[in-house]
Amino acid sequence: MSTVPLKQGDTLVKLANDILDDYRAWREFAQINKIDIFDDLPIGENIRIPDREELKKILDEEQARVIASTEKDVKARLTQIAADREVQSIAKVLGVDTTKLIEDLDLKSIAEANLPRLSNNVDQVWQLISWIA
Repeated sequence: MSTVPLKQGDTLVKLANDILDDYRAWREFAQINKIDIFDDLPIGENIRIPDREELKKILDEEQARVIASTEKDVKARLTQIAADREVQSIAKVLGVDTTKLIEDLDLKSIAEANLPRLSNNVDQVWQLISWIA
């Protein structure tokens, strides 16, 4: 891992543009360095540029967070649908407990099977930032 010191006048957009040649990568700098985008940058501190292993770990953690958040959102929506009177009537006729059905639903395995792993792109991302390290 390498670091870049923050100087007066630096912004995440400027750093992303100067270091990665892509101003749009400012969010990754904020995420990797746990910088609140609404706070001033801590002048004198260093921005971390991750090595390959750290980048893979960061991408895997982000993937897990996205999957967990999506699973929670989908289950909340399914709970709303299951509360519909017509759905409840059909479930009763079929003898289905919609609450248990939603609780037992394993969306993680579906998501992992259908979403590409973010860390599969680690080589592409690493090529972009490796010249800095």
